Amino acid sequence: RTHLDHRINMLEKRIEIEGLKAVEIEKCKSEISYIRDQLWNAQKKPIMTSGTCDHFFSSLSDERKISLKRDIPTYPKYTLSQETVDYLKQ
Repeated sequence: RTHLDHRINMLEKRIEIEGLKAVEIEKCKSEISYIRDQLWNAQKKPIMTSGTCDHFFSSLSDERKISLKRDIPTYPKYTLSQETVDYLKQ
């Protein structure tokens, strides 16, 4: 009988611990959701430039914005002269 009581107590403790783990997991899920929402809102926050809100900040596209802002001259496509082509074929 005492052995059975001991086993029942152990099982009750396990169930209690598992319940606490489930509560902790739910807390973590809600925290992750909250952080995800904060990140989303931070990425969409407008940046004030000269009194207007026409630029939007997105960390995912910063690299693209930087590369688009660079002033890179366009060069005409280089073509080889017929003389050079003939020489290279030899």
